[in-house]
Amino acid sequence: MNVVSVMERDSVILPSGLSKIQREDQITWMFKGTLIAVINKTAGIFSTYDDVLDERFRYRLHLNHQTGSLIITNVKPKISGLYEINISKNSSRYTTHKTFNVTSIEGENRVSAMEGNSVTLQSGVSEIHRDDVIIWRSEHGDSIIAKIDRGKVFTTLDGADGRYSGTLELDSKTGSLTIRHIRTEHAGLYHLDITGNRRTIFKRFFISVCSQNWFRYVMVVIVVAVLLLVVIGAVVVIRRRQTQNGKYYKKLIY
Repeated sequence: MNVVSVMERDSVILPSGLSKIQREDQITWMFKGTLIAVINKTAGIFSTYDDVLDERFRYRLHLNHQTGSLIITNVKPKISGLYEINISKNSSRYTTHKTFNVTSIEGENRVSAMEGNSVTLQSGVSEIHRDDVIIWRSEHGDSIIAKIDRGKVFTTLDGADGRYSGTLELDSKTGSLTIRHIRTEHAGLYHLDITGNRRTIFKRFFISVCSQNWFRYVMVVIVVAVLLLVVIGAVVVIRRRQTQNGKYYKKLIY
């Protein structure tokens, strides 16, 4: 069984395992025993049934016409569960069967950083498998900024507009991504896709970056506020002492 974790509202691809559908291939996709997609290459049928199961799949199911893989967009908790694919041929009784246990993870990982510091986006895996393909994407131009292919080839890119030049670093053991000397232009949404024979993982991160100027401004405001509180406290103490001294002086007179 393949275990698939995906962030809520993200998309997930359940791979058929085929590089190309053959003419005699017949493919069915099931969710908890209910038919949700059918492919019959000979008849030219590529159908999804998103109106089943209280329409929880409405506008979410898509088929890759080349490989037969199932794509689920805008994932929500109600579509977590067991998925099955069966691949058979007209000329053979042999059927290929695969199962996927899909889990929807609520929300996204939020990371805050100070401009100039380093930030590491954790992949969540302890070790890269030999068949893993790991892709990091940035919302800026929806571009691939880092990739690990089969645990051997490690590539970092500058991004569509070069904003990541010289800042990216991949962990060779876990596939985690580090952004060094982070700047405000690096703030935003990041996607991680890990696909392999034994697992499929999709994660989403949102990075917020606080500029040095803003930090200095906040520190000045804090210092001024603290000094103001000290002054107010001192004034209150002095007035109390003056009041007490006045009362004592009156007692001496009378």
